[in-house]
This record gives sequence, C-alpha cells and structure tokens, in this order.
Amino acid sequence: MSNARENLNKLFTKRVIKMGNANSLKHHLENAQKTGVCALPKRGLSEVPADLLKVAASLRTLDLSENKLSSLPSSMQAFPQLKHLNCSQNKLTQLPDTLGALTKLETLLMSYNKITKLPDMLSALKNLKTVNLRYARRHEPQLERLGDINNMVEQVNEFGDVLCDCKKGCLRVLAGGAATLRSLCWRHNQLSELPGCLLSLPQLDVLDLSSNLITSVPASAAALRCSELNLNDNQINRVSAELADCERLKILRLESNCLSLDEFPARLLADSHVSLLALDGNVFEVKQLAELDGYDKYMERYTATKKKMF
Repeated sequence: MSNARENLNKLFTKRVIKMGNANSLKHHLENAQKTGVCALPKRGLSEVPADLLKVAASLRTLDLSENKLSSLPSSMQAFPQLKHLNCSQNKLTQLPDTLGALTKLETLLMSYNKITKLPDMLSALKNLKTVNLRYARRHEPQLERLGDINNMVEQVNEFGDVLCDCKKGCLRVLAGGAATLRSLCWRHNQLSELPGCLLSLPQLDVLDLSSNLITSVPASAAALRCSELNLNDNQINRVSAELADCERLKILRLESNCLSLDEFPARLLADSHVSLLALDGNVFEVKQLAELDGYDKYMERYTATKKKMF
C-alpha cells in the first residue's frame, strides 16, 4: 500500500513539474516575443522545444546552454535575426549546415560539447565575431566550479575582439568568426592536423590550437595570416620550412611536442618575422638552437621586440 502511494506521489510530482516547465516555457516565449531574447539554460532539455519556432523570426539572442541537447534542428534557418547563440555544455557532436543561413550571427558559443570537426558553414557567416569551441570533446568535472556561463559573457564589453579568461583557468572565450575572425581558441580537442579552413581567414590574428593531437605543421601553414600561433602540447614532430614564409607570424609556441633539432627548420631563425619562439619540452635543449644557422638574426629580432615592450 505504501509503495503504491509512493509511486502515485512520484507520478503526481512529475506531472506538476512538467506542467510547471510548460508554463515557464510559455512565459519565456511570451517575453522573447517582446524582447528578442530567449534564455533557457539548465532546463534539462534533450531537444530544442518545437514552440521556439513560434518566436524564431524575432529572436536576436538564444541561450540553450547547460542542457542535454545532442543535436540542433535542421530548421535553424528559421532564426534570421539571430545574433548570439549559446549552446555550451550540451552533448552536441556536430552543427547543422543550416546555421550558415544565419547571416547576422555574431556570437557562437559551443564549448564543452563533443564537436570534433569545425563546420564548413562557418565560412558563410560573414558577421561572426565570437567563436568558442574549447573542450569540445568531453565534459569536465571542473565545470561545476565555473558557474553560469552567462555571467562570464556579461563581463565582456559588447562581445569584444578577445573575450575573457575564467579565473579558474578552465574556460577561455575568444573572438572569432569567418571573414572577420581575429582570434580563435580551439584548445583541448582531438585535432590531428591543422584545419585547412583556417588558411583562408584574412583577419585571423591569434590562433590557439594547443592541447590537441596535431603531428606536423605543413607547408600550407605559410598561408596563415596570424601573428601568434599556439601549438603547445601537441604531438608535433615536424615543422615545414615554408612556415617561415608566413608574413605576419611573430610569435610561435611549440612547447611540449616531439620535435628533434633536425626537424626544426633553421629558416624560422634566419628568414622569418618570428621574434618569439617557445620550444621548451621537446627532444632537444633550447640552448642547442644556437648551433643552427640564423640564430643570431633571430636573437636580433627577439632583442628588438623586448626593447619595444619595456
């Protein structure tokens, strides 16, 4: 008898919660219709509510972070006014191509999902300024210490070019996006090679691909437009000499990789614009660089840069 009563109470509680969620969603949608902002974080959603399409045409900001979404609907083109989309901390494995229709999108937050490939459709988003794909391969227990991601975003002044570092050191949100991409953080993922789609981004200035599985820096990397390239903590055992042709590259970070001195191109010392090399943690001592041709030229650039800083 007590078990039957307990089960009945649980069933009643579930129905009350479900009704409460439905009423709450209705309230959110009504507000969204007026404000253009719909925030539905931490609601246990396993799919995007179908009713959201009723206000899709007027939404400018959509926050679906910290839910259980495994996919986004293919009907994302129904949100033509959307500027800010936050789907961080879900279970997404890929993004629909229809996101490419959101030509007004400026901010795309997708950290802490399971996305392993940078979607080609990003190149169609000409107004995109902010991209975060950090920790896209797994959820981290330290997330619980981060608090609501919205609080972090609110600290940023109008979604600036480079956003904020979490004080806990667990999450970095960097600006980015398509033709206007200036800085992209794609750390702690499973990249095994330098994504070719990054080579055609004319405004890219800071590129962070640290803590991945990249094994080499190909000749095509010479087409990068960035001034800083962070490849720390990968598995790199070869760097193409053509990287010296990267016209804007001034800072190159290759710490904690598998480089031998024989596979480090002396052209980066003698014939490049690189003025800061970080190479600790490879299979040679950094002081051995002095044995390579062009080391004196590198030190001239390094010293000149240091003088400008102080």
